[in-house]
Amino acid sequence: MSDNCVCCGRYVPEGSMVCPFCAVGIIPDVDRKSAIHIYLKEYHKGKENAIHSKELQRIFATDGRDIRRKVSSLRQDGVPICSDEDGYYYADNQQEINKTVCRLNGMVTGVSNARTGLLFASLFPTTINVDVTICLEDGERL
Repeated sequence: MSDNCVCCGRYVPEGSMVCPFCAVGIIPDVDRKSAIHIYLKEYHKGKENAIHSKELQRIFATDGRDIRRKVSSLRQDGVPICSDEDGYYYADNQQEINKTVCRLNGMVTGVSNARTGLLFASLFPTTINVDVTICLEDGERL
């Protein structure tokens, strides 16, 4: 690993990947999205080198939501960032991309099913009253 910030190239103490200036956004031309791209491509290529989101949060001094947004944006730009239960990684081959695409398809299906369920719920009342009458052998009704 390099002792330089992946954003600006400054020396970084204690094995971090981002200098304190870049971590807090003091330098205006710092682009965390590009830094995440460069970092994953350089140090986490292939599934066997996946990095957990919590570690990316620590390295880039941000939260999980921001990491997910940046990764999503990179993917939309065509950057082959994959993920699974082990974390994020830069694709090393087509099979890794295919597995991530398949996992994302499952997520899309889940969201679509939830949407359909909500639409269905809006068409029908949430409670339905049902009257039940029981007739006994002697003709008595309950």
